[in-house]
Amino acid sequence: MLTSSTQKAEIHTNGEMHMKRLMLVCVMILCLVPMGGWAEFDYETRDYEVSREEITAAAEADFPDWFVVDDSRYWTGSWHNQFACYQEIHLYRVEANTLLQRRLSVLVNPLKKGEDIPWKVEDWAPLPLSAEAMNTFLSLDLHEYGYNYNPGSVGSGKVPEPILPGCAPFLLEEGEAWEQLMTYPDFLSGIVRNADDQYCVRIAHWDGENFDSVISSRFHRERLSIDESYSWNDKLSVNCFLFVSQEDGRWIFVHVSDGDPTLYTINDGYIDDALFPYDSNDALHYGIPMFERDLTLVDFNAIPEYIMDAVAMMDSSAYACVRTDNTPMLDAPNGETAAFCYARLTGTVLQRDDGWIQLQIGNAEKGMTGWFSEDDLAFGTEIEDVRCGFPSHSEDDCDGDYLMTVLHDADPADYIEYMNYVWLIGRLPDGSWLVQLNLDTVCTAAENAFRSIGPATDYRTEAQEIYEEYEQERLEWAGKDEKEDE
Repeated sequence: MLTSSTQKAEIHTNGEMHMKRLMLVCVMILCLVPMGGWAEFDYETRDYEVSREEITAAAEADFPDWFVVDDSRYWTGSWHNQFACYQEIHLYRVEANTLLQRRLSVLVNPLKKGEDIPWKVEDWAPLPLSAEAMNTFLSLDLHEYGYNYNPGSVGSGKVPEPILPGCAPFLLEEGEAWEQLMTYPDFLSGIVRNADDQYCVRIAHWDGENFDSVISSRFHRERLSIDESYSWNDKLSVNCFLFVSQEDGRWIFVHVSDGDPTLYTINDGYIDDALFPYDSNDALHYGIPMFERDLTLVDFNAIPEYIMDAVAMMDSSAYACVRTDNTPMLDAPNGETAAFCYARLTGTVLQRDDGWIQLQIGNAEKGMTGWFSEDDLAFGTEIEDVRCGFPSHSEDDCDGDYLMTVLHDADPADYIEYMNYVWLIGRLPDGSWLVQLNLDTVCTAAENAFRSIGPATDYRTEAQEIYEEYEQERLEWAGKDEKEDE
């Protein structure tokens, strides 16, 4: 878990990087401002035909057996070339010693006075209460306890502390008590403390009629805490480690939910380093994590907090990458040249044949396979020493609409409004491009398809300097903590 000392080190070493990112966000916002100027961003004073108060009053009239605990507005996407405004209203009622919650949402822009409001209704998992807890809840000022649901950031389902002792007793064993409890549409998620002052995560799944499953993590001596800012329904951040619900009922660790440069995300076959831009394969560290990720089995103290430690705990033996630019990829051992590939093009090793290696680039359905000389490849942990050689290109070239006009042999389903990864991984013998989309798909494009081509950008040097400085600061803080302990 992140300690106070490491947090101090993060603050000290990353202030400049945070400032750079803040400046980038400001520039992006400026680019989004329409010609009308900053007035367009004065959301709360925006005039709509049906006001916020009128919509809330309509909710009270349409759902007379419910009480409004909170209402809020947020803006996302567009509606007829305007910002799309949504209003959400959270309702509750107590019935048979059970707290029932319901969330209403509606697109505000097209609403007309006098018309019925087309509510989207979402019921939440019920929260059983003891008689004492029910009476306490009804006497609370819910806003005082932050019991609100603000979709403009991340919804908070935090249960007020005064009623915790009487909440969901069916989820507790003898001697256990709630340290923290969150309510969501499909789950009750909380931190449980036992009689020995140990802590665990406990989650109950609501299928719409019953709580059909309950899972618990191991008990830990160190305190566990749910970060409500990063948690929502099927996503739960515990001590800055984010777990996500899977279709098979498991909860799997997927990334560190705060802190730079500690932030990393675990994907299928690689770890994504948030410090790098998407146009560089240097951002990815290939392999399978060797640390436990299942919430029911995980030791929170054993999860790597820092990406450097996570990469060291990856099994990358199934992967190999191209060592240098313009490396030939053949269609068979000693066969014809299919393309000339750039450094750090990475794939899964499929087979070996007398000094030749076949790699799977992208996935089996939409990717491609090719043969390389074994001497031209770096294997396993050696991949970390190879710098990406993919040519840089205009960010505008990543727009899905543009890609549809220039890419060959790609399924339209592969295009999205903004492609995270659009990599120029090689050149065909005729000069056209070999392109990889979102790691899965490999296709081709004409030689003049991309409008602004430059040499590969070396992001690794700057990042390595940040890592080394950060590591030194971390060691210094650790030394200071040891002296304080003595």
